[in-house]
Amino acid sequence: MLVFEDIHWAEPTLLDLIEHVADWARGCALLVLCTARPDLLDVRAGWGGGKTNATTIMLERLPAKDCARLLEDLAGETLTSEQRERVVAASEGNPLFVEQMLAMLSEDERAGSDVPLTIQALLAARLDRLGGEERRVVESASVEGRVFHRSALAALTSDAERPALAAHLQRLMRRELIDPDRSLFEGDSAYRFQHVLIRDAAYASLPKRARAELHERFADWLEERAANRVDEYREILAYHLEQAYLLLVDVAPEDTRLAALKTRGVDALVAAAGQAHERGDDRSAFAAYTRATSLRREPTVQALDLMLEALRVGWFATSPDELLGVSRRARALAAELGDESRELHARVLAMDAELMADTDFSTADARRIGEQAAARFAAEGESLRLFDALHAIATAYHHEGHWSPMNEVLMRAAAIARDLGDDLREQDSDSARLGAYYWGDSRATLGLDLCTQLQERWPSSPVMQSRVVCFKGRFLAMLGRSDEAHRAIAEWLRSAEDLGDRYSLNSRAFTTATIADIEGDVETALSEVALSIERLEAAGQRGLVSTLYGLQGIYLARVGRWDEVVESARRGREQSHPDDLDSEALWRWADALVTAHRGDPEAGQALLHEAIAIIDRSDETMFQANARTALAEMLESQGDKASARAALQEALELYRAKEVVPSIARAERRLAALA
Repeated sequence: MLVFEDIHWAEPTLLDLIEHVADWARGCALLVLCTARPDLLDVRAGWGGGKTNATTIMLERLPAKDCARLLEDLAGETLTSEQRERVVAASEGNPLFVEQMLAMLSEDERAGSDVPLTIQALLAARLDRLGGEERRVVESASVEGRVFHRSALAALTSDAERPALAAHLQRLMRRELIDPDRSLFEGDSAYRFQHVLIRDAAYASLPKRARAELHERFADWLEERAANRVDEYREILAYHLEQAYLLLVDVAPEDTRLAALKTRGVDALVAAAGQAHERGDDRSAFAAYTRATSLRREPTVQALDLMLEALRVGWFATSPDELLGVSRRARALAAELGDESRELHARVLAMDAELMADTDFSTADARRIGEQAAARFAAEGESLRLFDALHAIATAYHHEGHWSPMNEVLMRAAAIARDLGDDLREQDSDSARLGAYYWGDSRATLGLDLCTQLQERWPSSPVMQSRVVCFKGRFLAMLGRSDEAHRAIAEWLRSAEDLGDRYSLNSRAFTTATIADIEGDVETALSEVALSIERLEAAGQRGLVSTLYGLQGIYLARVGRWDEVVESARRGREQSHPDDLDSEALWRWADALVTAHRGDPEAGQALLHEAIAIIDRSDETMFQANARTALAEMLESQGDKASARAALQEALELYRAKEVVPSIARAERRLAALA
């Protein structure tokens, strides 16, 4: 049995982990119990939804008779009937209130004459009854959190009070405010507040200046205590330094310690962000860079560079709209500082988001700006910025479906990263090259060879191995090696879950649905597309969604769900960017199918020819072949077998060039039937 308390405060990565365990744990008797306030649904509206093995239980208020029964079990005959009635009435069905009120009555029978109105007031009243030193112990302990360590508490306690610390902790346990707990540090003792609200009440009673001082002292203790393992506690250290600064600047903006606190806090947040990015957790990295930026509020180059780092990791972490907001703020600050190079860099880092969000911004604009940036950064000797500019150019080619020139640009970027010894950036370029091989005109065997090369190049990178096995599954499916392909995709999905790679999991249909399509499994393709659309819409990834709506319409047409085809084509059209060739072709393709089906074959043919003309502007061989196959089916249904054979022959040649073995076999059978 795994119990996770108060998960409304959990980081997204922990929530992902819990869902992963619930979904993937097999062959064992396992109960995962999570407690949360309704606030959880504000950040995870679908928590537990759609899972056959999940149940949500809302804890309602206890009825008065059950409160009375609870009180009787806890108190026996020690309370008068008047006291019982007063506690039950005041609790309003909150069992914690009953428990804490009984504890206060056991400490002081007179307390029942003036029952606090809320649980927070009750807990504050209990703390008010503590002696001065015990009260300070509880308050100091609350700074570390619900679980706290004795050595940390000693560091936060005055020299005069430290000798009595053990006795105070014993009395606090007898008062049922804290319990022993497991220590994170060898040779230390740990304790736990009996309820998080007790900790909250103790923390809330501290003045801001006192909180600031205690957070700073706790950070000092943690750095010393975890000296050999400080990387493990980097995020906790960053939090306490950040809180110390924010609290102190609020009450004493002229305090001389602020500058040093800010520097320590920013440094810790940047280190935490770097660690998160390295392990593939870009959401945590983006959040840490954003928090560091909020500490560096002054208009400086250092503040600007933090924004640029947030942009660098942000694509897989947040929505295009939020990225554009960061980019605009960074560009405004760069303009204020008169730093044209960094202003251009901020534009480059948000290029993909700008193409996703703004229909007035074209891929030609993106490529022009990227090329200007590349020329400037090369002249300035700014290799890292040049790398980012090259990726911006690659982004423009990506949206246009020009995968061969994209691959060439990415090879140049990978060489820069390799010269710099920057493995993460080189891996970014290499994984993007896999996409260029898959979607472009490269043969499937060459794509499989690239997978082998990259597996050998990055044997110790879990993120890169996950991306490679994903594309390996795609290429194997093209080559007709279905069993191997499905094993590879299953391995990829497990590794993506393990890594918390939400971006890949959200957009999984670009792998799973296209493989199902190659294998002729339309129902699986439909279910996978629907899943990705739901997830990507929630994440604000409109550009990817527009492409999937077009694919959804085509798949729906194959199973005769024509009303839904109309809706999918409409949504694809509304969300498509004029320069996104895939989206522009796919919604027309879907619209063509339903138009021809409903009695206007000429208009249907015209729309499909328009879609083919658009996709032919790219080098996406497989989509070009699929569109011609659809045209052949339409022409055959209208009695024009000669034209159908010609379209299908073109499709067959394209399938052979790409080495899509299942599609080659279907096209050959269809041609034989037509002959």
